[in-house]
Amino acid sequence: QASEGVTAENNAAALLAHILGPDLFNDQTREQFYNKLGIPVPEQQGRYFLHMSKFAEQVAGQNSRTYRDDLYKQQQQGGQQPWSRAELPKLAAWLDANEQPLTAVLEATQRPSYYFPLVVSEDRESESLLLSALLPLPQESRSFARALSARAMLAVEEGRMADALEDLLALHRLARLIAKGQTLVEGLVGIAIESIACQSGEAMLQSGRLSDGQLLEYQQALAGLPPIWSAAERINLIERVSVLDAATLVAYQGIDGLKAVSTAPIRGPSPPGFEEVLRDLDWNLVLQTINHEFDLLYSALSKTNYSERRSAVDDYKEHLEQVQASAKRVTELPALAKADLQQASKVIA
Repeated sequence: QASEGVTAENNAAALLAHILGPDLFNDQTREQFYNKLGIPVPEQQGRYFLHMSKFAEQVAGQNSRTYRDDLYKQQQQGGQQPWSRAELPKLAAWLDANEQPLTAVLEATQRPSYYFPLVVSEDRESESLLLSALLPLPQESRSFARALSARAMLAVEEGRMADALEDLLALHRLARLIAKGQTLVEGLVGIAIESIACQSGEAMLQSGRLSDGQLLEYQQALAGLPPIWSAAERINLIERVSVLDAATLVAYQGIDGLKAVSTAPIRGPSPPGFEEVLRDLDWNLVLQTINHEFDLLYSALSKTNYSERRSAVDDYKEHLEQVQASAKRVTELPALAKADLQQASKVIA
């Protein structure tokens, strides 16, 4: 569903992944990831985005840790207010080193689609779960955001207001692209990037250096941005499927699978009869119960009126307390199953 209508040419994730180079994934999942993106694995040698730690290693050698810490502090300062190259020389050097990759980031934010494939190992173990899928690109996108915000503030200080506007609007677009991802994590990263964009935008406005025409242009551009994301849709699809996937692992692996995916208070050897009960559970009922819980939460989150949505979520939280109290009975499962196998199945759910 997430990849429908997405191509290598219109997918911002394909270009952003290339900008980060071949080490985004390890050897086991690298080919699978880039195949799903529809692009070749980037070559080892290339002009890829340099993270602060890697840049520090290149320019400072044995003193890289101190250099990196200084660079990080300069970046925090440079993203919040206009600054000059003389004030923050290490930050300026880092941005210069990343000029070509950041140009590509701006190009990526002009693309209409964002599809980041979730890849896992093919073995039926906890590492193969959707819950275990790594999200390096969304997380690394924060580095893009920090660089663009600092570069925009440098442009403000130097009076290059058109460049500052370009970088800040690219930040707003990047936030919305990342938030198009399938997972809650991507939505939250998108919100974090949007926060960076708003903070730097406020600093630009307070500088008083925008002309009336530029202010109007910026206002209209912001007004034309789409809503950033919907938590409800992420809950309804990928988070739901991830938990159903985890339940099937428990069905296959028994107590080991349950310990891998659950917060249930099970430690050490399983209680007598526990494995047998897991085999005998009504697994259709387990999956149906999980789906029912997601239906309730999705219904609450989907209400368009804010006060109604808030009230519905509060009601669901009260319901969830009852569900969690039931889940704590998992250690009683063998005895519970003898009395009521359906109730035992719901406890596992």
